[in-house]
Amino acid sequence: LFRSQVSLPPATVPQSTTAYVTHYRLERRLLGTIKIPFYTLYDSATASMEGQFDITTPRAISGYQRPTITPSAHLFISLYPAVSRNDDDALTTKEILTRLFSQPLNSTIYMLYTRALQWRTQCQSLISGVLAANPLAHRRETEPFVNNSKGDLNFICRYLTADGIKPPKTVTHAGEAIRYVSLIPFVVDMISWNDAKDVWSTLAEFLEMGAGDYEELAVLLCMFLRHLDPEEQTFLVLGMGSIFRQATFVLHSHKGTVNLIDPRTGSIYNIENPKCGLEEVAMVVSHDQVWANIQLSGSPHRMVWNFSDRRYWLPMLDEEAQQLMVTIPSVQRPTLDYAAIKARQESDLEEQIRREVKRSLDRKSV
Repeated sequence: LFRSQVSLPPATVPQSTTAYVTHYRLERRLLGTIKIPFYTLYDSATASMEGQFDITTPRAISGYQRPTITPSAHLFISLYPAVSRNDDDALTTKEILTRLFSQPLNSTIYMLYTRALQWRTQCQSLISGVLAANPLAHRRETEPFVNNSKGDLNFICRYLTADGIKPPKTVTHAGEAIRYVSLIPFVVDMISWNDAKDVWSTLAEFLEMGAGDYEELAVLLCMFLRHLDPEEQTFLVLGMGSIFRQATFVLHSHKGTVNLIDPRTGSIYNIENPKCGLEEVAMVVSHDQVWANIQLSGSPHRMVWNFSDRRYWLPMLDEEAQQLMVTIPSVQRPTLDYAAIKARQESDLEEQIRREVKRSLDRKSV
């Protein structure tokens, strides 16, 4: 976003002994940016989107003061003609049964699978009861199973562990963990996995690829925070985002304050903030439990966040089943290998940035 007409101090030039001409110079000054990925429009059922979007402002703006609150702009964007695509990407109950029970299972896994499928059906029934008052509720995807990189179905709980995972040595507290994860390139599954709609990679696969989408970023951040702040509560929150239809945030408590963290941008929002970027919450995931949002509203600032209240949240497992879920090993490795940054590479990158900044300033002064 630019302010296209900025009047600078006039310069008065004498034309003759009695006549003068005043010249005004106009400049375009960058005020901020709004990034809307093409994938968002492609993934939209109407090939359009409308809403209030935050503006990312530069750290230094010549001639302006940084705003105390995050600025935003109301936008409507659409594709015309719309790109044809296949919307039928949700698994049916029959497909899930075929994929889950096609191989021998022990009694524990069989019982957990059965309970999860019953919970899935119950969620669909309860959510349909609020559709008349909240049409967005039909976008709540309460799926207890996710696709892994091999095409098999995994319990979503198996992507988290109770103690989290140790971050790199340079990451020592929650703020550094949030920034670390937000700097990892964000790439949607359709690009990473050759048109696959939703693949949950393990953290080892994610770091090996060097990029991921909301699920991978959120799982990594959740595991880091569980390791760094073991006394606090940290969960995954799945739902519909304002920019990406399928978004995964991290719910983290800190000194009595509960926040939602966007792992893609590193932004931290209080759960009472209506501009958190999450429009409809579907479910919350822990290492041993999944809660479905069955209350009327799916907007975080209008919701009741008491998971013990069965009027608002439907847990997937009872206490006995939770104890069994803990016995199932996680899909994650106990430790991760982080590539060390070489001093030469760091100095070369610093010098490259310095040259680029100097070149830009020299070009502007001409």
